[in-house]
Amino acid sequence: MPNRSSSPISFLKQQYKEHKGTLYYWDDDKQKGKTLYDDTLVADFERIIGNEDDTILRIKVYRTPLMDWQEKYGILFHAFVLIETEDAYYTLEVSEKCITLQRSTTKEKIRDRYPKGSLRRTLGVRKPERIASANGRRTMTDVVEYIYKEDVLNRNYKVFSTEPHNCQTFAAEIFKNFSD
Repeated sequence: MPNRSSSPISFLKQQYKEHKGTLYYWDDDKQKGKTLYDDTLVADFERIIGNEDDTILRIKVYRTPLMDWQEKYGILFHAFVLIETEDAYYTLEVSEKCITLQRSTTKEKIRDRYPKGSLRRTLGVRKPERIASANGRRTMTDVVEYIYKEDVLNRNYKVFSTEPHNCQTFAAEIFKNFSD
């Protein structure tokens, strides 16, 4: 494992590699999390939500700084998706360890915080910046099935390449596939 003095990108790639193939689900209302694995992803998600498959009403992409010292965004920013359903809000993002899916009945709790409550970085404001918004379509189970069918959990984390896979490309992909 690289130490913290190595480049932030190499540290991020190594952390992601160690947890590749997993999705961390955090229910903020219950203060409970569970790691879901690729081979049982859809069944485990359906077991967690029970018979309450949420229909997607709105979908938004937000951004926050990658580093504490950042003063401007430029091309360096963390992107994540916020999904509004009839009964709850979800955030979906590639974190330093895995794909993370949070759920809460309070939008601000998961828009402004990571699982277990640590604040997201922001640039001189108190909340992440919204960069896209649209009406949504389909359901949260459809999102999880898409992640499984497209083998998203097993992609290599690539920041700079001709075919990147990082938080920005992931957020854009989810937005494109689940918005009107």
